[in-house]
Amino acid sequence: RLALHHSASMYDLSTKFGTSVEGAIALLSAAEERGFSAGLCFHVGSQCTDADAYRAGIDLVREVMRKTHVSLRCIDVGGGFPGHYLSQPVAGLDEYIASIIKTTEDLEIPDGCEILCEPGRGLAANGESLIVEVQLR
Repeated sequence: RLALHHSASMYDLSTKFGTSVEGAIALLSAAEERGFSAGLCFHVGSQCTDADAYRAGIDLVREVMRKTHVSLRCIDVGGGFPGHYLSQPVAGLDEYIASIIKTTEDLEIPDGCEILCEPGRGLAANGESLIVEVQLR
């Protein structure tokens, strides 16, 4: 997992998870030496309000791919897709997915490599919000 900090995220995860480009290259080489398939992932941070934030992560992936010969099985753009809350209106999930697709169009991924994402909150937030009025206590 590549460390990525983006200011549009409510919760930064880069200090808790992730490595540098150089660290990722070393880990990919170690995985290949041991006979494992490998992939790259990043996470822009939780509740990210900027659809273009994924471009920064994909640019990190691109940099790693340029500097290693290891063939990737997958690229996981992680989560961070925002949920719609009354206090914080955000763009729809489709805008985020469109940004990711556009950014990955010129990414030269190996045959068989899949691009994955984890829309979690972006899909489930509406199902977990509830407004109630207490009538009697």
